[in-house]
Amino acid sequence: MNLGKKVGAAQFSAIDREEEHMYKRIGLLTVVLAAFVMLSAGLAKAQLAAPGTADVGVAMTKTTPSASPAAANNQTAVACNVCFTCGGDWPVFAGAWNSANFAATERGSACSGALGTVMNDHDPFLCCR
Repeated sequence: MNLGKKVGAAQFSAIDREEEHMYKRIGLLTVVLAAFVMLSAGLAKAQLAAPGTADVGVAMTKTTPSASPAAANNQTAVACNVCFTCGGDWPVFAGAWNSANFAATERGSACSGALGTVMNDHDPFLCCR
């Protein structure tokens, strides 16, 4: 049965070009989405891999000290103190904790200064003799 219309070669050629153009667009979209997913995953991994950085990307200078010899000044009766970093009368690092809810009341760097110095330190060290 003849419908009275014949499809010419030019019409097939135009349809082929439209399909080819559509497949190129789909391929380009796929490549762009894959690149976006890879970059997002890489950035998330980089943020997780940097525990020594603050939220704004500034490196924190506070490091965990190694064990030290006994204190030189034995006149202080307190066995342990909360300090910014260990040293002085309390050179032995005995642990640390993290609290985003409060700033620590502690001695300064190398356990110097009077107890009661309020520092904006959310990772205070427990330092002992």
